[in-house]
Amino acid sequence: ADRLAAALTEAWALIEERAPGYGARSAGAVLTLTPLTGQEPGEPSVGRHGYGALGIGADDGVGTLALALVRGVRRAGFRALVDVTDLYAADGSWEHRMPWREELVPFSRLLAGTYERLALAAFDPRYRDGVPQALDTLEGAAELTIGGKRLLALMRKEF
Repeated sequence: ADRLAAALTEAWALIEERAPGYGARSAGAVLTLTPLTGQEPGEPSVGRHGYGALGIGADDGVGTLALALVRGVRRAGFRALVDVTDLYAADGSWEHRMPWREELVPFSRLLAGTYERLALAAFDPRYRDGVPQALDTLEGAAELTIGGKRLLALMRKEF
C-alpha cells in the first residue's frame, strides 16, 4: 500500500509537470482508486456505475501509472457526458477511419478515442498525431448531434 501511495504521488506530480493544471483537475475527479492485477500496462478500468471510480495496474511504473490516470479520468468524464446528453445518433450506421490505428470504427468509438487522445496529448505530445484528422472526420459525420457539436467545439479549442 505504501509503495502504491508513493507511486501515485509521483504520478500526479509527473502529470502536473507535463500538463500544468491538468493534474489538479484530474485528481479532483478521482474518488476511488482500486489497484488491479493483470491489467495491461497503462490501461485503466473505468467504473460503469459511478464517476470517479478507477481501477489501475498495481505494478505499473510511475510513467505508465501517470498515463493510466490521465486516460482513466478522461474516459470516466466521457462516460459521464454520454450519460447526460446525446452526443451522436444512429451510431454504427457508418464506419469512420481512426487515424492513429488505421482501422474503421463506429462514430462513438472515434469520438471517445479522440476525446481521450486530446488529454493524452497534453501529457505526451506524441498523442497529437491523427487528432486533426479525427476532429475533421467527426465534424463531417452525419451522426453528430447538437450536443456533440458543442463537445466538438470544446475539443477543437482544447487542441
